[in-house]
Amino acid sequence: MLNLNQPLLSEKILGQKLTPRQRGIIDRVADWTVRRGMTTPAILCLESVKPLSYVGSQVVVFFAPALEVLFDPVSISAFVSLMEDRNNVELLLREIESRDAEQQKKEKELKAQRRAMKRQRKLMRKMKKAAKKGGA
Repeated sequence: MLNLNQPLLSEKILGQKLTPRQRGIIDRVADWTVRRGMTTPAILCLESVKPLSYVGSQVVVFFAPALEVLFDPVSISAFVSLMEDRNNVELLLREIESRDAEQQKKEKELKAQRRAMKRQRKLMRKMKKAAKKGGA
């Protein structure tokens, strides 16, 4: 659940205060990016556009008619105004990186659990096989 009273990690680092709406936009964009496995392309794109953040935000304005199919126009305009500032691009980058690190940690733990379950099943099969040989 999104807690709007808690500052983002990146807000603490850069010392910038965002409105709840801006924080919500950054959260949604970061979640969307990480959930779809688009972290690397998003970071590459944002790092490329960061020096020209205003121009990059205007590219979004150019593609707004196509983006309105996927997102509502109010969110697009709020995102454009947020991305005009280079510091906000950095905030978004850091939030994406932090969420991606969390997701990778969870995936690693899940993978370890699956491996442990697989080893346990394999051991059980060996024990059953040994019991059949001993009982025969």
